Amino acid sequence: MTPSNSSAPVVVGVSAKASSGGRALPWARRPIPTLYRLPWLLIAFAPWYLKHIVVAPYRPLPWRSRIGGLFTDLRRRHRIALYDGVLNIILNGLSSLAGRAVGLVAGRIAVAFTRLAFSFDDEYERRCARGEPVAFDDVFGSAQVTEALGEWREIMRPFPTYPALRNHLHESVRSLYADYTIGGRSAPAEAHFAQLLRAATLDSGGFLTAVAQVVALSMNVALPEPAYRQFSALGILGKAADDMIDFRADLQAERPNLLAALVREHPSESDPVQLASASGARMNTVWWRRHCPATWQRYLAECSTRYATLSTCWLRLASHLLWVPALLGRSTTRDVRGRL
Repeated sequence: MTPSNSSAPVVVGVSAKASSGGRALPWARRPIPTLYRLPWLLIAFAPWYLKHIVVAPYRPLPWRSRIGGLFTDLRRRHRIALYDGVLNIILNGLSSLAGRAVGLVAGRIAVAFTRLAFSFDDEYERRCARGEPVAFDDVFGSAQVTEALGEWREIMRPFPTYPALRNHLHESVRSLYADYTIGGRSAPAEAHFAQLLRAATLDSGGFLTAVAQVVALSMNVALPEPAYRQFSALGILGKAADDMIDFRADLQAERPNLLAALVREHPSESDPVQLASASGARMNTVWWRRHCPATWQRYLAECSTRYATLSTCWLRLASHLLWVPALLGRSTTRDVRGRL
């Protein structure tokens, strides 16, 4: 796989040119991969998956525990390998954009940060459901978040850049939270597509940007501002893929969904959507393209805009891997990514 900056080292010490023979990736031209490209995506992902299911280098466990976990809890280890493998590729993209390798410790930092972020998100959802206070300090001071915060601090303690990073996060996260609770979380299920897209920019785009900032600041890596916009774009693309995967569950729970918002803007396509959703039909990318062409074209156009900002093949590969469940028509009821 050839990053845009072919001279940049990558995280795992495998040159991008060697992994693709210097050729352009066959899936790199489309913002949403087609189903017949799926075998190529799985082949490209296989080395990263095998690395993380066997070694689990982003999990700070003794060697025997890592190997033993492969046999005692294979399902959980499989999920971790899927999540950490894609994260590894995203960090390869960060390394390519920065022009230097960031090392395996960057993966451990990213995993600890995502666990902290998702614990905060889950606590917020729990408090909203129970009608409890959702001020930042209330959520951040909960027992669940405090436990994840302790794990994060333990990993970050050896880094001399941590005090500056902590102050940066304290200010930026508070500001982001204020913006998001005003314009993102309050969006009703019937919100317009443009409103939900702005919320996705704050939520999913902001989250992946924060991951890149945490890794870059921790490892003392300089990233130009346009590079951070690429991580924001990748986060929005991930949200677009998730909303296709979660479409049926979001409808049932009356949660905001980007695809559902677009269907409302094209009423002539609502009947096949309702029928397929009620019957349990597999609503993969092929289904959406055939049965809801207007909705699909708008979705594709929005994804194309974000995908065009990705200048390295590592991030483009990561983007396409995020679409694999949607290609297969998978429908989820509970997302465990980032919580393992």
